[in-house]
Amino acid sequence: MCFIIGEDNLQNFNFWKNWKDILYVSHLLVLSRTCIKKYNPQLKKWIDSHQIKDYRFLYKQSFGYIFFSKTKVINISSSQIRKNYYEKKKSCTLLPLSVQKYIELNKLYYKK
Repeated sequence: MCFIIGEDNLQNFNFWKNWKDILYVSHLLVLSRTCIKKYNPQLKKWIDSHQIKDYRFLYKQSFGYIFFSKTKVINISSSQIRKNYYEKKKSCTLLPLSVQKYIELNKLYYKK
């Protein structure tokens, strides 16, 4: 199992509660972002000690690795999508139709 996080959020990962414990239950899959990569020394050391370069190692054990994915960067913000729905705006160009329907059917992200 992989916990997926954007590289922009990884920069502040060490401020999360029990942040080091995530690798005891899953891998950390980091998606690239077009941000400046500045990590504090403690976080950088932790990343370096768990990082793998070959994704196939993710299949060899069920937790404990950090892998930086080299997928194409798509400029989509989940925060913006939630805000759009909260403000009764659509996010048609940002989401597949099936996801849009699920959000609308379950009234996710709407004002209560």
